[in-house]
Parts: sequence; structure tokens; C-alpha cells
Amino acid sequence: MPPGGVEHHRERQGLLFYNPIPYLCNLVFSQIKQFSMYQSITTSNYTFEDTIRGNYLYVDKTDFFHQLVQEEKGFFFLSRPRRFGKSLSVSILKNIFKGNKELFKGLKIYDMPYDWKAYPVINLNISKTDCSSAE
Repeated sequence: MPPGGVEHHRERQGLLFYNPIPYLCNLVFSQIKQFSMYQSITTSNYTFEDTIRGNYLYVDKTDFFHQLVQEEKGFFFLSRPRRFGKSLSVSILKNIFKGNKELFKGLKIYDMPYDWKAYPVINLNISKTDCSSAE
């Protein structure tokens, strides 16, 4: 029997098949409800500012960004699959380097040691560039 005490199974030709999907869905939605009953999930928002100011649900991963910006030197290649948060990650880094501490209130990085000094940020967006030819 799966955790939670609810069985989701089907029997075919003498074999028992367990379906974990209902249990996993209940687990995920119960975790989401703990964050806030009034926050929406967005799939069309790509900037950190809009996510925070629009009161959308954001799973706090800012402690990882804190580790990233604490490195004294090096290059970082952010490789993620399509629709997996690359633009949001770049937007978070941009706001950290611009010193926008007020956007991070209530998140892990807000209370971590960081100088929040504003640095010049160059953001090149090539997503709308015409790439139909090599010219």
C-alpha cells in the first residue's frame, strides 16, 4: 500500500498494476497549498520582478543563487531544457547584481551575507532576433 493509505491499482490478467499518479498529485498539491492559497502559478512570466510583484507562486531557490554569486571567479554556463527557467534565472541574477534587495524580502537570500551593491548589468535578449538566415 502506498504512503497515505490509499491504493490506486488495477488488475489485468492476474497482474496488479499500481498507479502512483493520484498519490503524487495529492502530495504536490498539498505542498502548494502550504505556500499560499491566494498565489497563482504562472507560465507566461519570465521576469523575477513581475513574478514577485504579481504575487505569483515562486519556489525559493535563492540560496543557490547566493552560492553562485559568492564565487570569486569563473564562468558559468546555465544549460537547461526548453521552458525550464533560464530567463527567470537570468532575471534573478540581474536583480541581485542591481542591488534590488527589496524584491527578495521573505526569500532565503534576503538575510544572507551579501553587500547588495549595485553593479552595471548588461542584458542582451536575442530571443526576438531574426535568425532565418546567416546574414
